[in-house]
Amino acid sequence: MADDSIVMTDKLRAELAGITSTQRAAVLMLLLGEEQAAEIIKYLSPKEVQALGAAMVQVANFTQEAVNYVLDEFVDHLKNQTTSASVVPTMSSA
Repeated sequence: MADDSIVMTDKLRAELAGITSTQRAAVLMLLLGEEQAAEIIKYLSPKEVQALGAAMVQVANFTQEAVNYVLDEFVDHLKNQTTSASVVPTMSSA
């Protein structure tokens, strides 16, 4: 899960309790910056862009701890995917 350095207080737990996957994506998009976010947004449908935009407004007031938690979860997810992918043999090594 997320980094052990983040202390899961009752306040943080409550803040994260109802977070949706769209809000998690919104947190990451806000962290990316305008140019990188635009590169991703161009692949979304107008409906998805609207939902993401609304979620970005909703998460704008998240605490730094909540933002860090979401980011740590994303990094952990990527690490797990990378680890899983490196175990699968490729055609040339099979």
